[in-house]
Amino acid sequence: PVSGSETTGGVERYKYVHFRDGFSDGGNYPDVRSAFPDLWTADHRLRFQASFQSTWGDPSDEDFSKVFPKGSQTQVQLEVRGLRVKNLDTGEIQFSDAAGWCIYHFMTDHNGWNLPESVMDQDVWQYFSSVCRQTVQLATGGSERRYRLSGYYSLEDPLSDVTARMLATCD
Repeated sequence: PVSGSETTGGVERYKYVHFRDGFSDGGNYPDVRSAFPDLWTADHRLRFQASFQSTWGDPSDEDFSKVFPKGSQTQVQLEVRGLRVKNLDTGEIQFSDAAGWCIYHFMTDHNGWNLPESVMDQDVWQYFSSVCRQTVQLATGGSERRYRLSGYYSLEDPLSDVTARMLATCD
């Protein structure tokens, strides 16, 4: 999503997902506001947090098990492939799975190595991130960026282990 935007997509006939990227008030969805007009206030805005809302319909009795095969046990899972990181070309903060930008973020973030940007060689990091974003052809056809990074780590994981795992994605 573009900064400050909301992506709304009909996944199927009875399900809709609304996603906000965290650059604006995250939970301020029209459906929520209209369902809880007296309860939803400015204090509920989830500022600077990515969020999503899913809307589920009510299919007819004969279609219910086709649409929701797990009935009341239906689970919602949303995967966001990317992290809000600094675009090293423009300086903007945006969602990305570009390995160079994600590793740079980990090196400078307070939850990572917390290095000041002034000690980071910007030319080297820009070159590294450009290599990561090169387009490579796939043997099965099509193309993708050379190095992408996704996954998770615990704040209890040793920083050196997390860094090694991140760098492993870059061959």
